[in-house]
Amino acid sequence: MALALGGFFVLAIVIYRNPKASPFGLGDVYPAGMIGVMVGLDDMVRPLCLGMIIAGVKLGGHLMAKVLDRKRTVAHGPYLCLGELLTLVLR
Repeated sequence: MALALGGFFVLAIVIYRNPKASPFGLGDVYPAGMIGVMVGLDDMVRPLCLGMIIAGVKLGGHLMAKVLDRKRTVAHGPYLCLGELLTLVLR
C-alpha cells in the first residue's frame, strides 16, 4: 500500500511540475496535526476525508468551468480546516 501511494506521489510531481510553485509542501502537515489534537487520533480520518471531498468538488467545478487550469497550485489547508469544523459541529 505504501509503495502504491509513493508511486502516486511521484506521478503527481511529474504531472504537475511547475517551476514557479511547488504543489507539495509541509504547509498542510501542521493543520493535519492540529486536527489530530482537536478531534483525537481515532476520529482523524473523517475530517481529512471531508476536506479532500470538499476540495475535490469545489476545484473539480472550477476546472470544468475553466476558472482554473490543472497546473495551478491550490492550498489544501482551508479545506482541511473546514472538514475539521464540520466534524466537530456534527459530532
